Amino acid sequence: MEMKYNLTVKINERTLIKNLNLDFSYDSICILGRHSCGKTTLLKNLQKINKKFKYYFLEKSNTYEIKENFELKNNQKYLPYLQSLFKKIASKPEVIIIDDLSSIFPYKDRLKIFDYLKKIGIKFLYCTSDVEDLISFSYTIIIANKIVAMEGKTSLILKEEKLMKLLGYSLPFYVNLSTQLNYYGVLDHICYSKEELGDSLC
Repeated sequence: MEMKYNLTVKINERTLIKNLNLDFSYDSICILGRHSCGKTTLLKNLQKINKKFKYYFLEKSNTYEIKENFELKNNQKYLPYLQSLFKKIASKPEVIIIDDLSSIFPYKDRLKIFDYLKKIGIKFLYCTSDVEDLISFSYTIIIANKIVAMEGKTSLILKEEKLMKLLGYSLPFYVNLSTQLNYYGVLDHICYSKEELGDSLC
């Protein structure tokens, strides 16, 4: 089933985001934007549009047993948040909508969550203000000044270094480092992680 939406996000008649196109033919979509740009309002509205979408934002639960083999569940600090997330996953949503996890989960552990969702084949939409998160997603939308300033496959977005800088974003660390090494002829491709960069330099 085709899942495409064109949305404008408003609060009390004040427009926060204009003409945002979401195409869920991609398995993972990241929306990057500054704090208070309307990302959370967008996510809540999406759940209302399609009841088979599940919205998650750092809710706690102690009533769901995580039977899946997922290493972060052994961390007692994370456990109640993961119980709530896995409860939503168990309902088999068409798309799981996740608001910024950075206040609880550090970057490396967010990657583990994203990788797990890909592994089990659930489409997901994630909103963040951290450019480092982009490398985990197949499609990226960047919101600036109430409009979609950039959108496209993440691999192509991350090649637009000058435009990213104009919007106030640097490239993710290892993307930026490998880009610089490309300039000097040390590499001939972009790397998205420490491991990928290390293998490329060996």
